[in-house]
Amino acid sequence: MAEPATTEPNGGQATPPAAPVTPPAAEPVKSAAEIQQAFISELGFKSSDELKAVIESQKAAEDANKTEVQKAQEELAKEQASKGELNDQLINTKAQLAALQLGVSNDHLADAVALAKIENADDISKGLEAVIARNPQFTGQPANNPDGSAVVNTNLGGSNPSITKDEFDSMTYQQRLNVFNTNPTLYNQLK
Repeated sequence: MAEPATTEPNGGQATPPAAPVTPPAAEPVKSAAEIQQAFISELGFKSSDELKAVIESQKAAEDANKTEVQKAQEELAKEQASKGELNDQLINTKAQLAALQLGVSNDHLADAVALAKIENADDISKGLEAVIARNPQFTGQPANNPDGSAVVNTNLGGSNPSITKDEFDSMTYQQRLNVFNTNPTLYNQLK
């Protein structure tokens, strides 16, 4: 039997009867384990254990590579330090050679180089020239005393007095002042 048409207040038009609603065909519900296994299969692995093993081996390889990189960095730092030491030795050797070429004696070589580095770190040759100008005794040339007389090696240290006590006692004031200016240690010993 047919359902009667209903009248609507909207002008008396009849509404057709509603068709029965059928739900869409539902896919079977998969469990989480089935979804996980499907994903692992799509990645090309047979099981999650196989995937875990690959991930762990990859992490181990990365850790090994990090260690290799760290070893390489340490080795590089050692080599750079060694290079720096060799560079310092080279600079020092060049400075000593320049000092020798300028006439600095072996006895004063280290002193002249050290003072030259302080004097002019950028240009060691200019530093050496300035040091030698102020310290001519570095080249074996006699230095001048405050009174203008030459300093002789025997009166530099006072270890071998060249003046006896009797000679000192018979000196004039000016001569004693000269001894004081040239060799204060000797002066104090004889006084």
